[in-house]
Amino acid sequence: MIYTFGHCHLNTKTHQLYVNDGLISLENRQFLLLQLLAKSGNQVVSRDHLLENLWPKQIVSDTSLSRLISDTRKLIGDDGKSQHIIKTCRGGGFMLVPPITMSDTEQPTLTSRRGIAVSVSLLGLLLLALTYLGYNAIPQKSDNYQLIITIQQQLDITKTAFIAQTKRRNELGKTLGIEAGGDILWEQVFSAAYPDLTKRQKFIFDQIRGITQGAMYNGNQAIADILQQNPDLKNQIASLGPLLSHLNYWLAKYQQVFLQREDMCLLYVGREDGVPFPSRVDKDVADWLAANKS
Repeated sequence: MIYTFGHCHLNTKTHQLYVNDGLISLENRQFLLLQLLAKSGNQVVSRDHLLENLWPKQIVSDTSLSRLISDTRKLIGDDGKSQHIIKTCRGGGFMLVPPITMSDTEQPTLTSRRGIAVSVSLLGLLLLALTYLGYNAIPQKSDNYQLIITIQQQLDITKTAFIAQTKRRNELGKTLGIEAGGDILWEQVFSAAYPDLTKRQKFIFDQIRGITQGAMYNGNQAIADILQQNPDLKNQIASLGPLLSHLNYWLAKYQQVFLQREDMCLLYVGREDGVPFPSRVDKDVADWLAANKS
């Protein structure tokens, strides 16, 4: 499904946003926000509804939602003063201002061709039909290519977040007298140390937890959503199957364990859980994109 509002086109299948025909990189929560607003059909969506759906089973302040709204506005060329796309409504809700239209991914193409067919000669109509058949012989490849691009983008985001988190982890470990290296059970180490953390240590701890709840969760959830909704992708790239198994385990642990414990800042899932992260997936994705580039 494609939602169009103003100069924005939100594709719910590929999790992509186009603004003025340019592809915009979205975090998963930004995508979900725009999807919730678009589904409302220009109706006000309450703060409570947004908080419940964007941060399920989490207790967050209105500040988190306000920051998300502000960051998303910037991405689509809007701001808190003009509010010509996302409007803050009396009572604390939000809505999309431009009229919202919905279409299937191929519907605009079909409509355009019907319009052309009326005005062309019989020969033109035959050529158009041949063009139509030729174009639609490869729609799945095109769709898959866009989906794989989105997966690659999210993998890059989570990789960057993981590297940043590892630096913070080692920094916190050092303050506790633990040097990185070997088979350290970091989750257990930090959980045991949590009650006695100093103010400085707690600050680092919160930074690590913020990365888990932010970029790590958003990226992992976005990739899992795409793979679950498009199972054929696992036939295109073999390592995407193990990746989905890894992410499903990570997301289940996130919901059932991590969110229930304030003494956890890290969330690791690996070989000991039977679902290691497939180390080749980044290369496999890059190779597939290179081989299928039009």
